[in-house]
This record gives sequence, structure tokens and C-alpha cells, in this order.
Amino acid sequence: MAKIDIVIPVYETPIEFVKESLQSILKQSFTDWNAIIIDDASSKDYLLILENYIKGLNDFRFQLIVNEFNRGAPATRNKGIEKSSADFIAFLDSDDLWKPEKLQSQINQFSENDFSLICSNMSTIDENGYILSQKHHDPSLKYNSYSDSKRLKSLIQKNWVKTSTVMVRKSLLDKIGKFDESLQSCQDWDLWIRCALAGERIFCSDAILTMYRERRESISKNYDLVLQSRLSVLNKSIPKANGLFKGLISEEMEKTLRRNTYISFASKYYHSGNFYKSRKLVEKSFEYGIDSKGITRYLKCILFRPFQSVIAKD
Repeated sequence: MAKIDIVIPVYETPIEFVKESLQSILKQSFTDWNAIIIDDASSKDYLLILENYIKGLNDFRFQLIVNEFNRGAPATRNKGIEKSSADFIAFLDSDDLWKPEKLQSQINQFSENDFSLICSNMSTIDENGYILSQKHHDPSLKYNSYSDSKRLKSLIQKNWVKTSTVMVRKSLLDKIGKFDESLQSCQDWDLWIRCALAGERIFCSDAILTMYRERRESISKNYDLVLQSRLSVLNKSIPKANGLFKGLISEEMEKTLRRNTYISFASKYYHSGNFYKSRKLVEKSFEYGIDSKGITRYLKCILFRPFQSVIAKD
């Protein structure tokens, strides 16, 4: 039994990205791992290429599991968790990369502390591997000093834990459950919040151990789906947080969170040229209060709509 199981969901990910991801696992200085690759019912042609590549690695630590039908990312990750027999689970998206010291660094941190979940910082690369950002503002060491209530509050305000940076104790998932399969997006955010709700210790490292690949074709670009999932997480989390810590998320803060969520997606639609959708989301945000951002966005949607083809990002 390996010490770490790595769960990697795949669905039609460009094969060159999958190869790079798996190679980044092979380059790990820590070697006591198994990689559980779960293909979410990709096409037969794609699956044949994937199977042949994994066989060509000639490494027993790689295991390929194929879903009979497309189940989505949360169910696919959960299947990998169910197949895991290790004490620790690390998550890696099939287009992201790890630095060679990633697993060793995190397993050392677990061996010295009673953390339940460890995450790290990361850089962002594009589809060609060029660095877009050297370092994210989150996670930050400041989160390590937070009280349970403050950590929970900060996670509800912002998802500062990134999936491909995470390693967790298997016992944590046995306790709080796996990814919520009813959510089409933001399942990771929901899981980290549930970790905080359970009072489990989260440790953040500022070390850059992961490279997140930003792609044009990404579920995060499906704005309607992500918006509804974000609202669902807020709907789930806020009552539980206030039940645990009375008044943690005030009525005014909840309104701000919801207003800012609608404004954020109004901005995304605006920059994609969909001014009608952007205006509707701004109008929805007004139900939770009116601020300067909402007014500015609303006016731009009305005044600039005839010139949408020539508008630059603001």
C-alpha cells in the first residue's frame, strides 16, 4: 500500500497536457505513491491513446479506471477516493503540473503536525507552458494563524484553497464526506468549507509547488454553471456557519457576498460581449443593495451596447 494516492480525473484533456502532468508525477522526489487516473467516458479514440501512453510508461504505480458513462468531475474524483487505500490523498487536475518537491514537502509537513489538509501556492501557465503569474496572493501564511471561526469566514468570503495544490488525510474525507456530486462546479470550495465547519486544521504554504494551467476551454468559462454553483455553496454554507458561530456571516455581509457574486459574473459577460446578460445580472445584484460598481457596469451595458465589437476591457 502506497503512502499517497494521487487522484487524477480526465475527460478529453489534450493528451499532451496529460502527458506533462503524469511526467511531473514521475519526477517527484517522493516515490511512495500510486496514481489513480479516472477517465470520465472519453471517446474510444481518445481512450485508446491514453491507455497506450500509460502502458508505455511501464510503471505499476499508474492505474487507469474508466467510467462507463460521463459522470462529471465530482463523481469522478469521488471514484478515485473510493479506490484509494493510502493514508493521504493528493489531487491533480490532468492539465496541471507539480514541482518535483511537491509530495515530499507536504508529507514532511504532515509528519510533523496534526494537519488535516495542506495546500500551497502556485503559479499560472498558459496552454503553451508560459508563465502568466509567478505567484498567487493566496494561500497565505496569515491563514495559519486564524481561529476556527475566522478561517471559516474567510473561506466563505473567498476560495483560497486550490485543488491541485491539496493533500489531505484520507481520514478527513471519511469524516466530512467527499465532493458534492450535486454541484456542477465549485465542489472543491464546498469541500474546503466543510473541512473548516468540522474544525479541521488547514495549513497553507507560500511555497510554489504547483503550476495551474489556464485554458480557453475550461468549465470555469461556463459562467452560468459556475454562477449557480457559487450561489448554491453560499446557500449551503452560510446557515451552517451561523449555526456553528452565531452571527458569523451577518445579514449585511451575506448581501454583499451575493451582490458581489452577481457583479463579478456581470463583468465576465460584459467582457465576452454579452451585454444583455451582463445587464440582467447587474439588475439582480441590485436586490442586495446598490453600489458604485453595479451602477457603473449597468450604465456601460446600456450606453456601450451598440459598440460592443470595439469595446476594450475596462
